Amino acid sequence: RDRQPPGLDQRARRGPEDRGAEHAAARRRDDLDQAVGGALGLGAVVVPLYTTSGAEETRHVLTDSGARVVAAGDDDLIKKVLGLGPLPGLEAIVAIHPRASAQPAAEGVPRMLTMASASGDTVAPISEGKRDDLATLIYTSGTTGTSKGVMLTHGNILSNVADSLAALGLN
Repeated sequence: RDRQPPGLDQRARRGPEDRGAEHAAARRRDDLDQAVGGALGLGAVVVPLYTTSGAEETRHVLTDSGARVVAAGDDDLIKKVLGLGPLPGLEAIVAIHPRASAQPAAEGVPRMLTMASASGDTVAPISEGKRDDLATLIYTSGTTGTSKGVMLTHGNILSNVADSLAALGLN
């Protein structure tokens, strides 16, 4: 990316333009797993959105992280994001529920994609990531002020998985 999102240090820089922050929120667990797994496999940085957050907090997270795509599991989140008005850098909302329909971008409104329209005919290559690549930004609850993005690398996540497997005796 050419610019550093406000509030994040240099480690948040991902490199190629197509690796901007990806946001995923869904009510059904399988939808969320598919969106997050696909985004990580493509080298995107995933930033979960709390479905219970208010408009101001949602706007802060999307703006501070430099969101380019929002994956929405239901119409409520789509309405919330669209109700925020124009968001700098937000290119698309991918509706990951069966009732959605694709729509082109309009003045100040990002394009709306469905899982089918976002998939395309060509399979995108899986990203050759590294352990120290940024995987996710998890925003704090903001109970003591403005929420802040906590950066976790793929290595952080793999370490947690390895420790969990060992604690459960599943090695």
